[in-house]
Amino acid sequence: MSGLAAIQQHPKLAVREFAGNQHSGAPVVLIHGWGCDSRVWEPLASLLAERQRVLLVDLPGFGDSPAVDDPTCGGHYLSLLADALPEHCHLVGWSLGGMLATAFAAAYANRVASLVCIATNLSFQAEDDWQSGMNRTTFAGFQAGFKHNPAITLKRFRGLQAKGDCRERQVLKTLNHLAAADRPREPTAWQGALTLLGTIDNRKAAQQLSMPCLYLFGEHDQLVPKTAAAEIGRAANIQVEVLPDQAHAPHLSDPGALAHQLQGFYRQQQHRLNKQQVAESFGRSAATYDGAAHLQRAVGNRLLALAESVEPPAVILDAGCGTGHFSEILDSRFPGAQLLAVDLSEGMVKHARAHRPGSIPWSCGDAEQLPFIDHAVDLYFSNLAVQWCEQPDKLAGEIHRVLAPGGTALVSTLGPSTLQEMRTAWHAVDEYVHVNCFTPMGVLRQSFQQAGFAGIQLTTETRTVFYGDAISLSRELKALGAHNVNTGRPRGMTGRQRLKQFADAYEQFREARGLPATWEVIYCELSK
Repeated sequence: MSGLAAIQQHPKLAVREFAGNQHSGAPVVLIHGWGCDSRVWEPLASLLAERQRVLLVDLPGFGDSPAVDDPTCGGHYLSLLADALPEHCHLVGWSLGGMLATAFAAAYANRVASLVCIATNLSFQAEDDWQSGMNRTTFAGFQAGFKHNPAITLKRFRGLQAKGDCRERQVLKTLNHLAAADRPREPTAWQGALTLLGTIDNRKAAQQLSMPCLYLFGEHDQLVPKTAAAEIGRAANIQVEVLPDQAHAPHLSDPGALAHQLQGFYRQQQHRLNKQQVAESFGRSAATYDGAAHLQRAVGNRLLALAESVEPPAVILDAGCGTGHFSEILDSRFPGAQLLAVDLSEGMVKHARAHRPGSIPWSCGDAEQLPFIDHAVDLYFSNLAVQWCEQPDKLAGEIHRVLAPGGTALVSTLGPSTLQEMRTAWHAVDEYVHVNCFTPMGVLRQSFQQAGFAGIQLTTETRTVFYGDAISLSRELKALGAHNVNTGRPRGMTGRQRLKQFADAYEQFREARGLPATWEVIYCELSK
């Protein structure tokens, strides 16, 4: 196979690595569909390998992998994959490969960084409560055809895979070329895998998926209809997209566009926040936070000034209360109101409980899933906390839900230009994510509009803080608990050499007052 070198010959599963540049991080594992082997991935693999390690798997009975004793048992396939695959990887599956990848991701969630399925249904055959599958009679006819005349049936199958694609002739030519050297050496294994394709039902498995998931469908797919996209989107927390003008084999139709889409998906995952680590990071900094929170205090004071025009509230919520600095101020400024204070970090809540007024009920909770009933709050106050939320729509919906009719929300957060100098300096050192990525103001506005707020006023300001050197900035962020918690951050300690490279790269921004750190602050005034 051109460009490929065997790196592991598992006793019952062949795994190969695409020979490209060596890259660190979790590899991308490509699992092919029924009726072919891993060579079908070659056009896509060559492009992905420019940025990531790429491994290709031959399923049992296909390519260089021997058959299993019972090819109709999905458990055998999952056990072999568990033995042969790396401890941590990004899974990409096509058709049957996507169905097996989904089942594997549900069973071995801690080993799968992300899941992408191409032309993959949760149930290949239609069910009474799943209409976006192949008609059972049609599928049974296909099985019988393969059993009695596999050559003609496979030719028909290749035609269906290409039919309707904007590059139909090119896709069919590629499939026929691959088929010329890929006749079923073990027809029983292929027959069993075909039976398996018709029996897998991943609807419950899909609901268990916790990693980022993307399902891609061809607009003109003859085997997995695009209507499955809507059904899957309703059935599970999976991102779905329909690829225009493509059919069942997008990786053969336009591998360049698909590679670009996958690389964008992986870059997006690098900027995902681990909320547990966010909470733990702030918990560790609880004792040092107030001494370093100069910017946070200045922004919070401006936000607090906006509350002067608010009707006296009966119930106030301080969401993301941290050490309770502004909770205490709100409690004294509105003495007749009931104050609720919540923070994601248990460590912060414990610190606030120990150092702030005992009359305030401190609680631990997520701003995207608040532990309060509907319409319970008259004034929602949140200072530089919601930037740690990844789903603006969900955040906006929660604010709207807990606000009483006529209630007001005052929120400050950070925009994407925040720490742009630091981001640029680290980019000169390596390709890891070192600076948290924040939501643009336009996206926030759209989320608030969709949530149904009657009044939306967003303003932005740029604040610049100067430091003697880059390391001082990094230390302050650590004291605040606001350092890098992205999934794409480098693992382990940052060595002295890389720290020096970062500090040297930051020097290009030096001004007379020192090294600048830009903070883009967004103020949100919302009324329900």
